Amino acid sequence: MATQHNDSQSHKTPHPQIDMDTSHGAATSDGFNMEDAKQSVKNAAHKATTWLEDTFPGKSNAVFFAICGLLAAIAFIAIGFWRSMLLIVFVISGYAFGQSIDGNPTIINSIKRALKDLFSSRNHR
Repeated sequence: MATQHNDSQSHKTPHPQIDMDTSHGAATSDGFNMEDAKQSVKNAAHKATTWLEDTFPGKSNAVFFAICGLLAAIAFIAIGFWRSMLLIVFVISGYAFGQSIDGNPTIINSIKRALKDLFSSRNHR
């Protein structure tokens, strides 16, 4: 009976080291550049916005939010109400975190103002 040699370790490719410092637009070892990714997202958003405005003149916001409602309905049906609510909370939290990193924390400031108004002494007469 022949002995089989397990040579799985020698066939694995090493994982490239990723440079997390992309603040200066430097590419990582796998060629990823954060500035290029941001520009690609901006271009895609601009194309989508332009398409909505051209296809549905004067109704682009209504169509956009109708699509959002459709996606929410599909999520409610597919994964349930509470899981969908948790997903929405995580998406909004991620967006707020991204805003704070970008230096424009509008969601966080809105929450702070709402809590300040809610718990201020002038509301407790």
